[in-house]
Amino acid sequence: MSIWTDFGFRASPYTTKPIPGNETGESLLVGRESELRKLKNRITSSELHPTIEGDNGVGKTSIVSVAAFQLKKMAMEGNGSQVFLPLEESFQLSTTENLEAFENKVYYAVAQTLIDNRDLLQNTTIKEFGKINSLKRWLNSGIINSGGLGVNTPFGGASGSKGSSINSSAGYSESGFKKAVNEILFEAFPAREAGGVICVIDNLELMQTSGAVRRLLEELRDGVLSAPGLIWILCGARGIVRTVASSWRAEGRYADPIEISPIEDDVIEEMLSRRIDEFQAVDTAIPPVGVTSFRYIYDILHNNLRNAFKYSEDFSVWLADEGLYENDSNALDSRFATWIQERAKVSREETQIGNRAWSVFNTLAERGGKASPGDYSDYGFESSQAMRPHIKNLEEAQLVSSTSDENDKRRRTIVITARGWLVHFSNNAQED
Repeated sequence: MSIWTDFGFRASPYTTKPIPGNETGESLLVGRESELRKLKNRITSSELHPTIEGDNGVGKTSIVSVAAFQLKKMAMEGNGSQVFLPLEESFQLSTTENLEAFENKVYYAVAQTLIDNRDLLQNTTIKEFGKINSLKRWLNSGIINSGGLGVNTPFGGASGSKGSSINSSAGYSESGFKKAVNEILFEAFPAREAGGVICVIDNLELMQTSGAVRRLLEELRDGVLSAPGLIWILCGARGIVRTVASSWRAEGRYADPIEISPIEDDVIEEMLSRRIDEFQAVDTAIPPVGVTSFRYIYDILHNNLRNAFKYSEDFSVWLADEGLYENDSNALDSRFATWIQERAKVSREETQIGNRAWSVFNTLAERGGKASPGDYSDYGFESSQAMRPHIKNLEEAQLVSSTSDENDKRRRTIVITARGWLVHFSNNAQED
């Protein structure tokens, strides 16, 4: 039996997964009206691909999911002439993935979305569904099983353990399949005024350098990023999206980023209350982490929402492990404060770095947790090269992470991690 059932909940109210694009997600997304409006304006009214910039864990993916859902819902309710179809999955770029395989994966997801929304597309310029029906028959008949042998398919090779792949003999060649999808897209969405299929490339900061992101996007630029009817939303942190979007090579392709800031403190109570209400199975159930405790950890982690939920769930599991859950919110708040202080202390004791690195870290925290290699003089160094070894030490200790911008060394690319903020909290407690 789940621990959440024991607590009186049907599931964890502290899940770190992005809010889903449905009625529930729409209800759970609190304090983001301005960001939703800006994103929907760009999706509906500009041929440029929207971009979103914000710290890790701030809720960018949730905003995109809900915005796309709301746009699709408008079409389903017959409001307006535009039809927007969000893909169920987002994509991530990788230097290790073949770009052709990436494009094939995108086209397969788009094709399935067109098929799944065949009836809704009657509101667009599509008058005859022969092409969609052909695509559906091909996809449905094109799944073959592979029993450990290598199989060549229109979507790349499949090998290893038993699984599924696409049957290349079922009616399309690889290029023919893409052409068929593009023809349907062009017929359904000849211009933005008709709508489009919403695709997301997420977590661009995982590429580490803006140059790596730029090179991959340039390679995709004349392919899937220019396919008719596809609206790409680029999401990232640490300034990487702004760097790429402002490149002269990207002129006329991407809109200026929408900056996503942490949710305001005055909506924390409503946000958490809605989650509690959504997942509560027993009306009298007391959440392991209530508003007081959640505000406490949210402040410690410097407004990182995702990690605040992560620590809330960790604490809940610890309560169940130790048999310490009790139906008393004040007692739970006290226990949570003690627990997080102990966690912070352990993290601090496990951190082995030199005094100079500690000095850099403390100054970085005092300045808000963000910096650039170009700020080296503020940290008492004569060059960014002199500061770099200490930043590396902090990275190895998982106190900071960084993204390189080869073109502008002044960008704020060094940021304190959630673990770093926890250690900073412990440092302050020791001083007190």
